[in-house]
Amino acid sequence: EPVGGATVPDYRGRGLYTALLAVRLQEAKRRGARFLTIDAGPMSRPIVEKYGFRLLTFAQAHVRENGSRSQPQAP
Repeated sequence: EPVGGATVPDYRGRGLYTALLAVRLQEAKRRGARFLTIDAGPMSRPIVEKYGFRLLTFAQAHVRENGSRSQPQAP
């Protein structure tokens, strides 16, 4: 599973994220990955969709008043 990827604002629009994604996908294929999941934010979604990914679900982070993140607990 590719984890993390972002482009510094001053360098956006130059294809850097797309190139990074392409290399990561090639490496996953080389290693024999049969499927991949990506946690893509709104800015990345159009890029990953060009590579055939589609939205299955979404997750929402919950932030406490002190600023720490928490994960929803299973029932």
